[in-house]
Amino acid sequence: MAQDGQTVLENGAGPYYRRLANHLIQEIGSGRWPVGAALPTEKELCDAFGVSRHTTREALRQLETRGLIARRQGSGSTVLATTPPVRYEQNTQTIDDMLHHGKATRLHVLQAAELEGEASQYADQVIQLARTPCVWVRSVRYPRNDARPLALVDVYVAVRSKAQARKLLDLDTAAQEIVRTVDLHKVEHIDQSFSALNVGEAEARLLHVAPGDAVFQIVRNYYDAADRLLVDLRDDPDGHTPPLIEIVPPLSNAHERTLWLAERRPAVDPPERFIFFTWPHTAQFLGESELLHVATRRMQREQGVDLESDLSEVMRDLRHREREDTRSAVTGAEGFETLWSRRR
Repeated sequence: MAQDGQTVLENGAGPYYRRLANHLIQEIGSGRWPVGAALPTEKELCDAFGVSRHTTREALRQLETRGLIARRQGSGSTVLATTPPVRYEQNTQTIDDMLHHGKATRLHVLQAAELEGEASQYADQVIQLARTPCVWVRSVRYPRNDARPLALVDVYVAVRSKAQARKLLDLDTAAQEIVRTVDLHKVEHIDQSFSALNVGEAEARLLHVAPGDAVFQIVRNYYDAADRLLVDLRDDPDGHTPPLIEIVPPLSNAHERTLWLAERRPAVDPPERFIFFTWPHTAQFLGESELLHVATRRMQREQGVDLESDLSEVMRDLRHREREDTRSAVTGAEGFETLWSRRR
């Protein structure tokens, strides 16, 4: 069975967790597991398809997100539907339409609060990925010169400073701070998911509709174009996979990064957590701070692994990127504005 399962996944496209998720969706749709039936356990899926437990969990999470199954710890996964609810996915590559939409409407901020992770799945996502506090701002969007509500807007922000938090928590400055934080001119792309749902009582009052009325929900994620410096110094017991210091492209979430690492360092177990932080200084300051040199010297001392050459290459690349960004900022290249007229 494992060989058959592996063959099924090898013929697919994309990361293995997506291949497994797509296969399970097809099987559920074909009636192999009807509504109310239990899916095979994680271990059974791992054995059947020859994949890791992390890959299996991520595939099941995809099915749960699409509303096909319910997962409960200790009870496994139960099929809720044989086809996904009506849902549309859109990957926005241009921001012109969104800028126009923002200018044609006005935002009225209702409330703001700092949230703990358990308060909301979106707050939990922000806290887990950014490792910073999360501030939630609720607003109602109206068409200009019209008192009828157009949309209820919930924004979850990973706050980087106390000053930013104060502005977001102040109802008089929250809207301006959201616009400043989500600078659409510096966004690489925006992922949006659309789904239909029945509105709750509290939200219905704000939207001037009846509880239970059908509404359109949009979940929007913003991604910038900045690459990340990834440092993974975990030990490979067999010594076949060296530590990693590398500038890597951004991914949408920690699950994607874990799967990316599993492909790059297959002999090392998935990390228990990621630590994300924004470096507020220059690349030169990073080099002079000895922050990375301390880590590489420790690897040399404890594991006999020399990473100095990798570190030197990364620092050269960081300085080069920094010079290019500075040049772009001065000359007013795409994504930047300048006070000086650009030479033609």
